[in-house]
Amino acid sequence: MFGKTIRLKKIRFTNFKNIESSTIEFEQDNLKSVTGIYGANGSGKTAVIDSIDIVKKLLMGENPSFPFYFINVDAPKTRFTFYFEYYDLNNNKYNVEYLVEFIKDNDKTLFNREDLTIENDSLKTSIQIKRIINNIKKAIIIDNNSIDDNMFNIDEMMKYFYVGISNSTSIIFNCLAKFIKLKKYEWLAELINDFRLYSQFQMFVIKMRETSQISALDQILFHVSISDEESLTVGSQVCNLLGNSLIEKKELNIFSAAIVQVNEILSVVIPDFSIELYENPGTSFDKDGNELVSISFFSKRSGNNKLLPLVYESEGIKKIISVVSSLISCYNDKSTLVAIDEFDAGIYEYLLGQLVQTISLGGKGQLIFTSHNLRVLEVIDVNSVVFSTLNPKDRFIKFRNCKPTNNLRSMYIRALQLGGQKEELYKPMDNVDLKIAFKQANLIRKKD
Repeated sequence: MFGKTIRLKKIRFTNFKNIESSTIEFEQDNLKSVTGIYGANGSGKTAVIDSIDIVKKLLMGENPSFPFYFINVDAPKTRFTFYFEYYDLNNNKYNVEYLVEFIKDNDKTLFNREDLTIENDSLKTSIQIKRIINNIKKAIIIDNNSIDDNMFNIDEMMKYFYVGISNSTSIIFNCLAKFIKLKKYEWLAELINDFRLYSQFQMFVIKMRETSQISALDQILFHVSISDEESLTVGSQVCNLLGNSLIEKKELNIFSAAIVQVNEILSVVIPDFSIELYENPGTSFDKDGNELVSISFFSKRSGNNKLLPLVYESEGIKKIISVVSSLISCYNDKSTLVAIDEFDAGIYEYLLGQLVQTISLGGKGQLIFTSHNLRVLEVIDVNSVVFSTLNPKDRFIKFRNCKPTNNLRSMYIRALQLGGQKEELYKPMDNVDLKIAFKQANLIRKKD
């Protein structure tokens, strides 16, 4: 991936969760962008982060864990199309579309179809794979309108490479690249492999549900991204805050470097604050014979220089610690994508605004986040904000007639109260109705 760039341009949804048919576009500005998604509860914001998590796992060749309730309750199937820009080592640009389709099968889902299309001024190549229930059919390749439907027999290919493909994983990004490299499509195999590397090392998806569950168990999820001129080390690690955590000894230097990296940011956003990693005495081994070391995490404030177990810090501080490393990568690497659900949860609104504004003005990568805190609307460009609506057929809009000099926060509040945009953003309630509902609920409780 060094020297190459991949950027997510937009996503088109059909019957995903509460979105019937909508497209969201992500701000692109000289290979840097921030996109904040704002809207009422239940208007589709988290669905965007879920979809990015799904495509990340598909590109990695993993099972995306696609529950049946992700498909709209009134629909038999759901479909996404992800639009990317890919720049090779010579800075040649390719438009890449990846379409995936899942269907309902009683109380589970099946991966029914995936298409990959690569196009620029001189070529257009598509791979189409259709599955019917549990039967995997042939992969069809269309190269500049020339169709070869006998090139890839999936069953033969899997036997050739001794691999198994479940009903939920991608065939294209699991083993197809190895097969077509034996044919005449080495460039296509290289592109597919670049997308696998991109998803594994440069896509970070931080979901509120997962971080909340981990925090409830007195744990923290570290998103680690350490790079130099020759290598890139990326990963996520859940660590215990109450007690010790075991990690492989060979990863200790990576964790130590990540802590130093994180402290560079923490010392600025939380003055006189830092975290420390302590290696406990003794070693052990896992079942595969890998040497393990025990580590603990502490916080320190320079005022008293005393160590405090990190578990006793606030949820906001732990949230900042968990995402800082990925944000560093986002700021410095144009291929990094960081998607965060409810970025504002637990973070002071002025700090949130400064973090987003700094990445917006100087960052190279993509930051996509959902939030309810309106402070951010005052500090980033109007084109960097998408609003979710109450219309399931047109969930995502940008404001009309909004100039760079306008206060977007004031315009948003005015639109909530008075309307004026092409779609309804929020249905205001009557305070009298709310009072009556509270009283009626109490009468029902007494009756019971």
